[in-house]
Amino acid sequence: MKTFTKELTWVGWDIDTENPDSNETIEVERTKTATFKELSRTDETQHKLIFKISELFDSKSVRDDEGNTDVDLNSASFCDLIKKAVKDLLIVNADFTEVDKREFLQDALGLMSFGFWMLQNHFTPFFSKFNPK
Repeated sequence: MKTFTKELTWVGWDIDTENPDSNETIEVERTKTATFKELSRTDETQHKLIFKISELFDSKSVRDDEGNTDVDLNSASFCDLIKKAVKDLLIVNADFTEVDKREFLQDALGLMSFGFWMLQNHFTPFFSKFNPK
């Protein structure tokens, strides 16, 4: 199984140390390196994810006169896709725990940043192999 790492930044929560008896939480920015599985044509656990990604390139894309593709993203669908990618591809380990994953999945801007990075660096190259110009 091939993997890649990506530094992720998101907003999480900690107990307010200035007022520990209150049990109130405060938002804190976290940055950790996460390990992800590469997209794989033969990993059956990824098939639904790959078909969901392919929808971006099939039904929501426009080709210009030079053959370049612009993807018209529906924000709700893109959010669902990125959450599925995190759930299916992220490898929980000592460096990036289940709590980290849960917090990351709740941070909209963290997901958006990661999603656009994945689109450019992993989704597009993966599908471009199957659709040569």
